[in-house]
Amino acid sequence: MAPVVNVEAPQDTHKVTAYFPFGVSKELTLDERRMRWRGRAVVDGRVPEGSYPVAVVMLNRDGGKVVRRELVEVSHAGAPFEASFAADSVPAGGTAELTVDTVEPASQVKAHCAALGWRNVTLGPPTQGSPLEWGVFQTVPTTTPPGAYVVSLTLVDKAGHSLSRDLVLHVVRGRPA
Repeated sequence: MAPVVNVEAPQDTHKVTAYFPFGVSKELTLDERRMRWRGRAVVDGRVPEGSYPVAVVMLNRDGGKVVRRELVEVSHAGAPFEASFAADSVPAGGTAELTVDTVEPASQVKAHCAALGWRNVTLGPPTQGSPLEWGVFQTVPTTTPPGAYVVSLTLVDKAGHSLSRDLVLHVVRGRPA
């Protein structure tokens, strides 16, 4: 489980830390594209599902401090990061664009779907925009039969935690655009 904290802070804020009630604290990262401070806490699986109050401490450049409470959802079924295909359906021979929002800096993001011949494909961080968004353009083999294909994503954060989730890509009949 890895609940995400996503907060707005005053413009002169230079550090934001979230304190979770289950003994975890997390320094948040400024996502400059969204202008929000974000972070994910890796939580022990024994923590029950539910809403938990999180103390968020914001330090500004002149030494001032703002403390706020935020609610965070802990869910065993929740995704630890956002991921999507630009189009949910791609024809055989077409190109799938996959984007992953890592929430906070990551050291590695990979996609794997043996049925599509995608074996631990490394996603790259963008050269412009948010350093928290990783992506790849991947070709669907022309011999791929129509159907739903599960693509497994693995993200390794800077602390070495490995987080995973699956996405479904639909391969359809037709010609690539």
